[in-house]
Amino acid sequence: MAMYHFQNKIVSKGNGQSATAKSAYNSASKIKDYKENEYKDYSNKQCDYSEILLPKNAGEEYKDREFLWNKVHDVEKRKDSQVAREIIIGLPNEFDPNKNIDLAKEFAESLSDEGMIVDLNIHKINDENPHAHLLCTLRGIDENNEFEPKRKGNKFVRDWNTDEKHNEWRKRWENVQNKHLQMNGFSVRVSADSYKNQNIDLEPTKKEGWKARKFEDETGKKSSISKHNESIKKRNQQKINKMFDELDDMKSHK
Repeated sequence: MAMYHFQNKIVSKGNGQSATAKSAYNSASKIKDYKENEYKDYSNKQCDYSEILLPKNAGEEYKDREFLWNKVHDVEKRKDSQVAREIIIGLPNEFDPNKNIDLAKEFAESLSDEGMIVDLNIHKINDENPHAHLLCTLRGIDENNEFEPKRKGNKFVRDWNTDEKHNEWRKRWENVQNKHLQMNGFSVRVSADSYKNQNIDLEPTKKEGWKARKFEDETGKKSSISKHNESIKKRNQQKINKMFDELDDMKSHK
């Protein structure tokens, strides 16, 4: 059964993170960080689909991950700079890999149409938990093919950091996903509302922060939060299966 999942978080130097490492991990590739003069190598990981989507004004050179994220680090000079936004979306188990690629790309393209560069990577496309990582630039590209300033005076050039925009993206992901579910003949629909607001007796998962992901990267083991979320997903799936079984029983009796 398709379930709604949307996470929106900032990648920040202040939290010990880097855009080069994040991109290398998401794409299961090897990227050199020029300032640190070292390679971020996650080529032993697995990524099932990878693409960089460009907005208007962005040259083709930005499709090179190493060029893109090192240029971002050049622009974001402060030690505590925010360097990227990572949006993680859950993809429907009902879809085959090509349909999930089309779905993730449509949502990613809607973000690049707003002016950001989107580094799209899909994981576990053939497993029970297919999902996509969208690593997005925090600055648009100007007419000279350079990154815009984040602010002009005290005013942000873009509205990408507002609560209103966050909620708009959440609702957009709901709409895009439901559109593809309908296009492909599925009656199930998803909602951006919480389970509680929908009066659905399912447990929410906990947010997996950067520390949990760093622990998994460095040890190759699942974090306690990841294990906790897996248990919740199993319990939720059992509840869903039970509901379908009860519905089938009712139909049989009729």
